[in-house]
Amino acid sequence: MNYASVGPGSSNHLTAEYFKAVSGTFVTHIGTPRAVIDRWQTEVRKIVTEPAFQQRLREQGLAGIANTPEQFAAALRTEQDKWIRLVRERRLSLE
Repeated sequence: MNYASVGPGSSNHLTAEYFKAVSGTFVTHIGTPRAVIDRWQTEVRKIVTEPAFQQRLREQGLAGIANTPEQFAAALRTEQDKWIRLVRERRLSLE
């Protein structure tokens, strides 16, 4: 699975790190061969769609989404755009 991040501490970065921590998996970075990504996505989809796994997620207040790398990237872009817009509109900055 690929993920994009605007940098350390960003919501995308922290979400990917959280996923790695709770799932005991690794997240690949850009440059991973497509065959590896496709195989990884197929295996993750099998796990995420298992009823027992779905139940475990629900017990923790989570939901599993078995989307494609392209769908995941689009969701990340949407979230990133939303937060960038908010930061710019509110003129937020780090102190």
